[in-house]
Amino acid sequence: AFVATARASQRRGLYFDLIEFEIAASKKQTPNTPAISLIFALDAQLRAIRAEGLEKRWARHAAMRESVEKWVDEMREDAGIDVAIPVAPANRSPTVTTLRLPTGVSGRAFVNAVAESGFTIGSGYRQLGAGTARIGHMGDHTVKGLARCLAACGRALKQLTRS
Repeated sequence: AFVATARASQRRGLYFDLIEFEIAASKKQTPNTPAISLIFALDAQLRAIRAEGLEKRWARHAAMRESVEKWVDEMREDAGIDVAIPVAPANRSPTVTTLRLPTGVSGRAFVNAVAESGFTIGSGYRQLGAGTARIGHMGDHTVKGLARCLAACGRALKQLTRS
């Protein structure tokens, strides 16, 4: 079914083209040089997921999302900093949260300020890029580690809103 759908597509892409994979597989080949390091990384993550348990992993991701949501509320209510999550609660991702930053705080400045504390977060994309940032809460991250990241985010926002 997937190959039939791919055949009907005018824009299959280049890197993971199912039709090219099918043709190469019929010759016992690969359509391109496989990204072996990604295959090893996938194997390591699948082992980690199995060890943790899929349901527990999902619960941890949800707990981290809730931590970010609570932090946003605390920043607004306790610190008086106008940061928000621009996505309705029912549509929020369990793996990444987009923040709408206070007026006058650029996404790039915020990301850089957080990086000074040793944490990597993402800036926003396209038309939302200038005034947004993204905090990931998936994979190997933990609630405890995320709390340290959020503390760094709080310090950065306080610094940037005072400037």
